[in-house]
Amino acid sequence: MHKSFFCPEPYRNPSPNTQGDWMPCCIASRNSKKYHNMNIMENKFLEFYNSDYIEKLKSDQKKGILSDEVKTTCKKCLVEENNLGTSRRLNQLKRYNKAEILGSKFKIDTLKIKHIGNLCNTKCVMCSPEISSKLAQEHLELGLYNGPTFINQQPTLIYYEGLKEILPSTTTLKFVGGEPLINPMTWEFIDWLVLNKFFRLKLHFVTNTRQVFTDKQKEQLKKFRKVFISLSVDAYGEKNYYIRYPSKYKNALDNLSFFLNEKYTVDLYTCISLLNIGYIKELKDDISKQIGDIKWNLGSNIVTNPSIFRPDILPNKIKAMYLSTDKTFEHILNKEEDLNLFTKTLQYLTTLDKHRGTDVFSLWPEFKEFYEK
Repeated sequence: MHKSFFCPEPYRNPSPNTQGDWMPCCIASRNSKKYHNMNIMENKFLEFYNSDYIEKLKSDQKKGILSDEVKTTCKKCLVEENNLGTSRRLNQLKRYNKAEILGSKFKIDTLKIKHIGNLCNTKCVMCSPEISSKLAQEHLELGLYNGPTFINQQPTLIYYEGLKEILPSTTTLKFVGGEPLINPMTWEFIDWLVLNKFFRLKLHFVTNTRQVFTDKQKEQLKKFRKVFISLSVDAYGEKNYYIRYPSKYKNALDNLSFFLNEKYTVDLYTCISLLNIGYIKELKDDISKQIGDIKWNLGSNIVTNPSIFRPDILPNKIKAMYLSTDKTFEHILNKEEDLNLFTKTLQYLTTLDKHRGTDVFSLWPEFKEFYEK
């Protein structure tokens, strides 16, 4: 274990997940709830924030103790740092000063609003049923999942009262899903914010770029301090349609232009997987041509789960092909291949292809020779 595994997230960015469980950060393993069993229906934010579990987690992280709590809660970052040399924790350490975090009074920088659930209008191939209702329905039909199609948590008085205690010390509310723009619960919650006059807050929406605001929604959002939009675009042309099925690339750029023209603070958000890591340059070139300069969140979200979409597992032959044209992600593509895992990738994608009428090999012909029927 590292001498210190300090992480700013439990101090500044705890959030619930779509199932309503309180989590020390947005990517903490859901299995960590066994150490506290607290949720938004029964426990206020500060009850969780000051819990024995959070105190132990912070202490173990600072001391570099690889306790069960750390191994379970921080699994995603531990895997990423071991396999890819990067993680959300490491990225956040570039943003935050450790001494300032430890010495400052209570403050929440970003609280993610996830009780709105998994209602979604896309079936991104690297997503999960817990985050996309559309994918949940498809996985049910394919026999790959046996849970609920729709997941959300109706806010309770306890949840609202807990938020009233912390929102004066909170900077940003970040709406994620699912797809928050199509979710009625998003706008019901914003109505509650308006009713309680929390106008000093910044609102941040993460969207799959298939939807824009209505005129009524735009008027409501004008009441807040600032509005940020992060738009998910993963590849140029038909590859984006395949990865973020069925998000059409042209429509995505049209909606991106809408948000820019409305003068919102906008950035692009690209999730790096084995499907697009070799094609980022063509996406960047086209965005530059069509849109111009834009802030781009590139490289901070690299798929580790599902593991079959990890970019580092690609066959060495394909990695060499990608590196011959773009070395942006050389540190990932230089990792060792995992052909057994890549075989499972292709088995999953061809299963989806039969159901959706798509064809992975027409878009990624370099994959074909590694496919075993």
